[in-house]
Amino acid sequence: MKKFIIVLIGLIIISQTIINANAAQNKSKKQSSTNSTYTENSLNCRQALMQNKPVVVLYTADYCFYCKRFKPIFYHLSHHLYNEYNFVQYDVTKKQQPSVCDSVDLNGIPTLYVINPKNNSFYLVPDKYYSNPALLKNALLEYYKTLK
Repeated sequence: MKKFIIVLIGLIIISQTIINANAAQNKSKKQSSTNSTYTENSLNCRQALMQNKPVVVLYTADYCFYCKRFKPIFYHLSHHLYNEYNFVQYDVTKKQQPSVCDSVDLNGIPTLYVINPKNNSFYLVPDKYYSNPALLKNALLEYYKTLK
């Protein structure tokens, strides 16, 4: 009887592991499809700076778990603050044409910088805002007011 219970518990654990793995895989596919929509439509850094609007640059990497979690927030902000800012996603692992976006000091990723093309100034957005979309939006709006 003990062997039967142990085998039964083992089967339950294995089936739960398979179910969780399938759910995680489906969630990952869903997130990557929403992220790719933004990447395909985004401006590169040089194009964004030529429009004479401040540019919010998200420095990211494909392997970065926190970057993947932050991309939907960044995408959401790009739709709400498009009148004030241009938004650029910059993958630090991919070769890209050299631009102003290369000249920042990165201590980790994800990192948000606001670049003002009028005077080439850089503002590092504090990472304490990254987990709260409302606070991040307010911080960007407050910073935008200082640019005028």
